[in-house]
Amino acid sequence: MFFSENKLRQLANLKQNISLDQIIDAINCIGFEVESVNKFNKNEKIKFGQVLSVEKNPNSDKLTICKIKFNDKNRTIQTTAKNVKTGDFLIACVPGSKINGIEIKEKEMANIISEGMLMSFSELGFNSSLLTKKINEGILIIDPIDDLNLDPIKYFDLEDNIIEVSILSNRSDALSYQIFAQELAAYFQTKINNELIKENKSNLNSSIKIESNDENKLNGIEVANQDQFKLSISDLILLLKSNIKLDDNELINFANLTMINTGVCLRVFDLEKIGNKITIKSENQLTYLNDGKNNISLLGIEENKDYIADSSSKKIFFEFSQINQKTIRNNSKISKKVTNSSINSSRIISSGSILITKNFISNYFKNHSNLLNPISPKLIEIDFDKKYLNNYAGFEITENLKYKNAIKSLEILNFQFKENKVLIPNTRHDIKNMQNIVEEVFRFYGLNNFEPKQIALKPTIYSEIETIEKNISALGYTQAWTYTLINKEKNEFNPFNFNETKNLKTCVSEEYNSIRNSIAIPLLNVFEYNKKRKMENASFFDTGMINDRNAIIIASNQKTYSQIKNDIEKIAKQKFEIRRLDNSFLHPNYNAGLFLGQIMVGWIGKFNPFKYDSDVIFAEILKDCIYKGHNRFLEFDSNPLKERDITLEIEKDYENEIYLKKINGIDGIFSIKLISTFKKDKINKITYKILMNEKALEEFEKINWENKKEIMDF
Repeated sequence: MFFSENKLRQLANLKQNISLDQIIDAINCIGFEVESVNKFNKNEKIKFGQVLSVEKNPNSDKLTICKIKFNDKNRTIQTTAKNVKTGDFLIACVPGSKINGIEIKEKEMANIISEGMLMSFSELGFNSSLLTKKINEGILIIDPIDDLNLDPIKYFDLEDNIIEVSILSNRSDALSYQIFAQELAAYFQTKINNELIKENKSNLNSSIKIESNDENKLNGIEVANQDQFKLSISDLILLLKSNIKLDDNELINFANLTMINTGVCLRVFDLEKIGNKITIKSENQLTYLNDGKNNISLLGIEENKDYIADSSSKKIFFEFSQINQKTIRNNSKISKKVTNSSINSSRIISSGSILITKNFISNYFKNHSNLLNPISPKLIEIDFDKKYLNNYAGFEITENLKYKNAIKSLEILNFQFKENKVLIPNTRHDIKNMQNIVEEVFRFYGLNNFEPKQIALKPTIYSEIETIEKNISALGYTQAWTYTLINKEKNEFNPFNFNETKNLKTCVSEEYNSIRNSIAIPLLNVFEYNKKRKMENASFFDTGMINDRNAIIIASNQKTYSQIKNDIEKIAKQKFEIRRLDNSFLHPNYNAGLFLGQIMVGWIGKFNPFKYDSDVIFAEILKDCIYKGHNRFLEFDSNPLKERDITLEIEKDYENEIYLKKINGIDGIFSIKLISTFKKDKINKITYKILMNEKALEEFEKINWENKKEIMDF
């Protein structure tokens, strides 16, 4: 929203010693955000004048000669505008004045010297797209001025800054000068100027009856327009400063003025054109405001133009209601209309804002009724827990002087603190609980006043077991869930050569009376089940107990033997030695044991087609071969990895594998990358780049890589 600095100062009673920068800091401090600040006035030494005479220039069909009285002398100024007449008061640039930084000088126009130029709203610096055609084409005619010595810039508050502020969606009440100025008054602890929203007693009995429904609460006020209504130039200027487009209908301008002052959207109806009974009516999935005969508006979206009041209307009905957001969205969706009214009406309107709106209208119209469909707002009461507040702050904030000042600021916002209770002002629909109260206290305590504390840095502990399933899934395997128990007659496959099969003495079913010796058979059943469902190609993995150990298995009929071998080594983060197994359940040409030293920790292969007719390749390893201990936790090391290059001299191909096994045996090796190879005579020189952590580097540098015997004995 766009705010006038001068208007905020006036309403919040801010003294001139409070700078613009302090106001901007205050706005940002209390939870809003200043998007931009733009200087408004770019004119200098402009003057008030009174028109003494008007006559046509005999040498031009377009120019009019105006003789104008100023505070220092009379001048002749020519204009093309048609709305200037004798006796009018206006604003003019005279020689020596500046408009938008350009100095005005005398100029001959159609053989007659023009001593300046008359000013319109555009020349005053307002965006012409916000002006009506009538206003844009004419000179600005103002109310009579008693003293022509007055400075128009000060008189109309043109020496101003326009502050663009982002308002949080939960603070729709702050989309108004009255509430936003109150926020600033609370921050600077001044007394808010409530002159425009003071309560005036009604002096008009309205015959209008309003009927709401469960979702939408209708409100309004009737006024008698004895004289033709007209806003002051100052009010129009405030609208333009707030980036609001003017309308030829003065009551529409007043509705917009009400909206920027109170945050409530106003709709205006001519009571001589509508009935006295206002209800809500649903028709063709749309919700209307109905006067008993006709739909006078699409509720919250737009008025029926036939019933809109104007400045000549004698009896006016201002409708401003608490409309359910669901109703607004539905009306906008079905009618395919998005209007300024629908945008503004869709905000949550508090009962307090409704009362402020009623008071604002009563200060512009002497003859007005009470609020139709009266509101008796009950203040929300919340338990005030100082202990909760102190815990949230992290220290005894309630013993602090700044805290007492924060409470004083909240009291300016009409919060009432009574013993262990706090009463919420009726304008604040967003305050629901103690946490919201904490936020309010912190806003005015000042987040910058909280002393920064060093966060306790603790080493991050992670478990490789916790990430194993994600790592396997990343390799393209889908997790399958199989049972640990199996029928003991089907539990013949024992690739790890467990000495004893674990059979249950008591069991629920004979199908589940033995702890499996491998996950392969249950996982094969998963493949067979999916094959029957026409899902022939798959890659699965599972983890779980086998005999008295825990195992991990991967299986696929999509990947090759080499791919699965590589995958199981990535999962284990180990390089295995491959040795053929003598197991009748495994395919004689597609099987191997996975060894670390002399210990078999896993196997890879297909089943013997004479046992199970399947092309699935399995790889199963014991979990504890991956981890030193079943749960090995590592402290997170934030230090950068170290690089070392090593050149090996080998005579036979197998020696290279031995060197690589030696390197891989060091805990903390991150990667090994081949850099170059060079062959001379019978010696191959192979260079690797090794990436490792600091601990691995210490082990790496202890090894005498020149001592081949030491390496070969590894």
